[in-house]
Amino acid sequence: MWKLVADGTGASQSDYADRFDRRNLISDGTEWTSWRAFQAAGEMRGTFPWGITVVLLGERVRQAFQLPKMLIHPIEIDGVLYRQIPHPSGRCLFYNDPILRALVALLMRDLYGRQ
Repeated sequence: MWKLVADGTGASQSDYADRFDRRNLISDGTEWTSWRAFQAAGEMRGTFPWGITVVLLGERVRQAFQLPKMLIHPIEIDGVLYRQIPHPSGRCLFYNDPILRALVALLMRDLYGRQ
């Protein structure tokens, strides 16, 4: 994600890290299960302030938040704007398409500029 932002903004890794509040859905070392992810998403959802944009990375995270599949397009729930993008792992082929990569880059650069 940092590289997508940096290519259009010149942001350093530390600038990127400072501008985004990045969280792992399950960060306590427990095994990822759908049930545990669902519970963690419910807990995390309660911490989001009204008006924030939350970017969910990956299909399993989207499922844990029980959101319809709407890649990149915003979904507002209780004053929180959710955006979904594929996880930027090497296993995901989504980012091999230059148009799709550019769309995610535009979104992330826009969010970077708002911080």
